Amino acid sequence: MVLNGNFHFNQGPEGIAQAFEFYKKAIAIDSLNAYPHIRLGWAFYQLTLYNKFPSKIGFAMAQKEIKKGLSLETTSAEKHSAHMDLAYINLWQYNWKEAWAEYEKALVINPKRNDFNAFYQSLALGNTAEAVSIFKKVSAENPVDVLNLRDLVTIQYLARQFADASKTCKKILELDSSFSEAYRINGMVLSAEKKFDSALVNFKIAGEFKNPWAPILTIITLCNMGKKDVAGKMFAVIDTMKSVYIPSTVKALIYYSLGNADKAFEWLNRSYNDKDFILAFLRVDPLWDPMRSDLRFQKLIKKMNFPK
Repeated sequence: MVLNGNFHFNQGPEGIAQAFEFYKKAIAIDSLNAYPHIRLGWAFYQLTLYNKFPSKIGFAMAQKEIKKGLSLETTSAEKHSAHMDLAYINLWQYNWKEAWAEYEKALVINPKRNDFNAFYQSLALGNTAEAVSIFKKVSAENPVDVLNLRDLVTIQYLARQFADASKTCKKILELDSSFSEAYRINGMVLSAEKKFDSALVNFKIAGEFKNPWAPILTIITLCNMGKKDVAGKMFAVIDTMKSVYIPSTVKALIYYSLGNADKAFEWLNRSYNDKDFILAFLRVDPLWDPMRSDLRFQKLIKKMNFPK
């Protein structure tokens, strides 16, 4: 069951929900096996990143399963994986010290795995160029792993190395033309470069593969193109759909793009209370650039208590 789950998990966002079910079945068969609990926790984590659960709920469930796994008999590899998973979860919850402490526990077991450090350097410290350098070495160890390449292109995008990011997206699609994250991230790169028409094409394809971020990014891009009426109508439709969870941070971005700054900051402050994981990107993501000069944004940056 777990191997079946891992197979689907490696297909990206489209397969994680299937993997989730396999891990639950594995636990039902043998609840004292640590590995399915750890993998289910990691699936909860990934599904939270794809807006299947609000951050507080998804990450709490992820931690519960991973800590359950740690309470059982584990191999060193499983223990390493669990601590690395907890490091990431704490990072997205802006628990900077706890995140680093879990990473150090993982390093004691396996000092070679360094992907978390790349994200910590980028998100927590703002050292985006250093983060790219670190992750290139990680990716070089397995150059055909599309999930590793997805993380590399994310780091490149945050470092504003847009040309390199586009090349990495192209490489991912050569390996798997249905990997929606490559279209999604390439669309974000193109949008940051103000190549809005091309960005919309990528978001459209990502949406055809059911990527949950595609409609949201389409709305923001339409606003940046000056098509606020069209964007506003799209948002009104999505916002009323009970099947679609829109994080507070996303609503803030959309309202700001639509020209309603006060409403945007109302939702942005709410997102801090919601522990919305997207706020971990606040320091470096180009999506937030239009808001950076606003004193309310700078106040929130201080509140995030990023490490010095």
